[in-house]
Amino acid sequence: TVLVIGGVAAYIGYRVFQRERLWWVGKAGVSLIGALVVGFLGYLAYQMAGGWTMPASMLQNINPTFIVILAPVFGALWTWLANRDANPSIPVKFALGLFGLAGGFFVVSWGAAQATAENPAGAHWLVVTYFLHTCGELCLSPVGLSSMTKLAPENRVGQMMGIWFVSTALGNLFAGLVAGRLEGLNPSSLFWTVALIVGGAGVVALLTVPPVKRLMGDVE
Repeated sequence: TVLVIGGVAAYIGYRVFQRERLWWVGKAGVSLIGALVVGFLGYLAYQMAGGWTMPASMLQNINPTFIVILAPVFGALWTWLANRDANPSIPVKFALGLFGLAGGFFVVSWGAAQATAENPAGAHWLVVTYFLHTCGELCLSPVGLSSMTKLAPENRVGQMMGIWFVSTALGNLFAGLVAGRLEGLNPSSLFWTVALIVGGAGVVALLTVPPVKRLMGDVE
């Protein structure tokens, strides 16, 4: 219920964000979201203080929660930057997405290195990791889908959208195969290696921005 209300408030806040006369309504919506999130975290802390143990499966809710909260923020950010001719290009946003992914793996690698049998890693490491991964996802996924519709020929838009999702499936397959090769490493080294690979891919993506922008022409 808290997340549903927060999502509705975030959407309303985003819709009125662009209306200067209703700026105070947008601020109220953002404040409401913050209050709901703090209240939800306080409720979890209260439950854990009473001896309740949070199931590990609940951590799967972190990413969609951040999506609901941050999607309007990123949408408003891109609009705000575009109005000032400072909106990053599509290839740059792709690179930022990879850097967000790499940053998340660096954090979880750090957390794994700090963990011991007597003092296991806390959930806050995963919360920060999911936050960075969500920021990277919001820089890449919706922007990528939009770019497919802009760059594809008019009679091939549906086909290009399908290829986009096929590439996601192949990426998941490739990630699983690579993870199988690295499973002999300890968790800290494993996540550190993945972070270096993804961060390197982000650097390569940045280096290819100029030629990719030339191929894109006037598409923004």
